[in-house]
Amino acid sequence: MSRYFILFALLACAFACGGGSGDLAEGGIGGSGISQGPITEFGSIFVNDIEWELDDAEIEFDGETVAIAGLNESEKTALFNLGMVVRVEGNAGTGQAERVFFDDEIEGPVSDLGDEIDVFVPFREFMVLGQRVRIEAGVTRFFDDNPVGGEPDFGFDTIVDGDVVEISGLIDVDVDGVVRATYVERKGEFVPGQTEVELKGTVPADFVTGTMTFVLGSVTVEFDNTTDLSGLPREVVEPEMFVEVKGTLSGADVITATKIELEDDFGDDDGDADEFSMTGFVNGFTDIDAIFFVGNQKVELKVDVEFEHGNASMLANGRRIEVEGELILGTLIAEEIEFEDREVRVHAAIALEADLAGRVPPAEEDPSLFIPSFKLLGIEIRVFPSTRIESGLLETLVVGDFLEVRGIVNAQGVITASRVELKGGIDKIRLDGPVEQFDETTGQFTILGVPVFTDGTTTFEIDEPMGTPEGVSDSCFFENLNEGDFVEVR
Repeated sequence: MSRYFILFALLACAFACGGGSGDLAEGGIGGSGISQGPITEFGSIFVNDIEWELDDAEIEFDGETVAIAGLNESEKTALFNLGMVVRVEGNAGTGQAERVFFDDEIEGPVSDLGDEIDVFVPFREFMVLGQRVRIEAGVTRFFDDNPVGGEPDFGFDTIVDGDVVEISGLIDVDVDGVVRATYVERKGEFVPGQTEVELKGTVPADFVTGTMTFVLGSVTVEFDNTTDLSGLPREVVEPEMFVEVKGTLSGADVITATKIELEDDFGDDDGDADEFSMTGFVNGFTDIDAIFFVGNQKVELKVDVEFEHGNASMLANGRRIEVEGELILGTLIAEEIEFEDREVRVHAAIALEADLAGRVPPAEEDPSLFIPSFKLLGIEIRVFPSTRIESGLLETLVVGDFLEVRGIVNAQGVITASRVELKGGIDKIRLDGPVEQFDETTGQFTILGVPVFTDGTTTFEIDEPMGTPEGVSDSCFFENLNEGDFVEVR
């Protein structure tokens, strides 16, 4: 039986295998650069796969410059934590940072903490000063500024209402502006009238200059002649200013401001840069020929934009991507886009009765907490109320039913289904997902734990994201294959 393979996002592979001058994108254009996103690892600091050295860099935390003269490299990196969303300016070619900025999204007490919900990856949501925040197991980094008894005991499972937290993350406009937290630090417990808080927002258009009260979301801000307004033009609060308020929370939703300053959102830049890379969630997207936004950054695609771990058809509002290109007059001209939330697909038949065992809860489990599931090709697939189910119901499935499943895979190889469709008859098996391991000498690789074999009857293609798939040899295919690359198998 012949098999059919497509390796996405290796645009120049045909040239690399068969002549021509094309090269795979390695990142890094050189010259002036800006990189904005969560810190993912240390060496110096890594942001969007670029390692930035901190020698002689100016470091600014929440508007205050930090003195680093005399500090060694490890002492400099100790100023940061994993998950902090930072903006780095410097030389993208050498990786030398000139300036590093960190400013949290919000700081205040946790309220309305929700239970764990296993959708995509396990997550919980809560409110901080009227702002909805989402924490995700395996994604959000947790730190404790004041651990009880000297031992950190703060994280996804132990956070509670009343914890005062500092949040850094990415705003998902497509989900009602929720902050998808990449970094959460516990500052202590809430004490009314004493706990210091920080909140950003736009002063209402109907605010009357000279009055001493305005509302940001659901929170009332009160200030007086003792409030520090030196960070505002003319030291006056005016309508439609985007501000950061610092103060104490005197009630559930009233801040007594000690400082109000103009907030210069580092996600909205009007300057130019040879290289600009950022991580965020897509919003305002209509089609690939139109301008859209990542966070609040305006993005326009180059005609020859390259895609990693997907192609142009996967661009959609709410998707988390890393985008890289040139910043011109405030618009990011995208040269490369990497999908960071990867949709996988499985088309296969229910093979065994055991594959359906997960549809009902075990006798000892609370049915209200049970998540129904089934298996295809040995892969566990979980079904939630949000899953779109077409042409049938989960409880009516039987051995031999052929299904098409789409969803997101977690680190344990479990798929959270966004769509399940019962097909009318047996169709070709199809498997789309990231390559976990491969052996080019045997022509074997693994996707979602499923071994895939190739032989002389196998056809190999490499997909140009905005063009026609290119037929290649098996050696070309494996020469350019890397772990993590998305492959479609039929």
